[in-house]
Amino acid sequence: MPSSYLRIAFEPRILERLGDISRDLEAVFVGGFYVQFYEATMPVLEEVARNGRIEFWGYGSEYLNRDSPIRARYHGEAWGLDAYRILARSRVALNRHGDVAEGFANNMRLYEATGVGTCLLTDSRKDLDRFFDVGKEVVTYDSADDCVEKIKYLLDHEDERAAIAAAGQARTLKEHTYRQRMQESGGLQPAPWRSGCSGRRGLAAARRRRFQTTIT
Repeated sequence: MPSSYLRIAFEPRILERLGDISRDLEAVFVGGFYVQFYEATMPVLEEVARNGRIEFWGYGSEYLNRDSPIRARYHGEAWGLDAYRILARSRVALNRHGDVAEGFANNMRLYEATGVGTCLLTDSRKDLDRFFDVGKEVVTYDSADDCVEKIKYLLDHEDERAAIAAAGQARTLKEHTYRQRMQESGGLQPAPWRSGCSGRRGLAAARRRRFQTTIT
């Protein structure tokens, strides 16, 4: 079956709902802890919890090991605007993808964190440069130790961190909003009304065009 890829995005109206927020948190992670979905990346979070300046919010904490260092820095679940507020209060937002992503960049935190103007630190992805200028708009890490060092560096270099955060937000507000995505979606599937017909006749015409394209 033919398919098209429509990327997820950020809704700028969230910024109006958040209002003015002070950045009183250093680094945060807001996400999930289901080991079955994040088996490859849970060691990164635990190493950061053990040695980094970071706080955690999210769902699935019951799956954490009893001795997980995340537990000492865990503050409960956060959803909706509460989650956005936590991201907006932080100077650095840590991101990592689930195993199902298979090396590609495709989760919500890419746009949630940059959209609220927070410096995004994310795991390296083979296609991330399609969405952001790596090093100028977002920062990446390649290992747990690298992640710990990058968090420390960004928190210790405020001007550089703030410049990356501002550039990332500008990119998201320019290219990664749902308004842009809806404009992009217009070219994904043939629409019956473009043929000048309507209703069943228009739908039948669209189906005929697809069929003719398939056999030619």
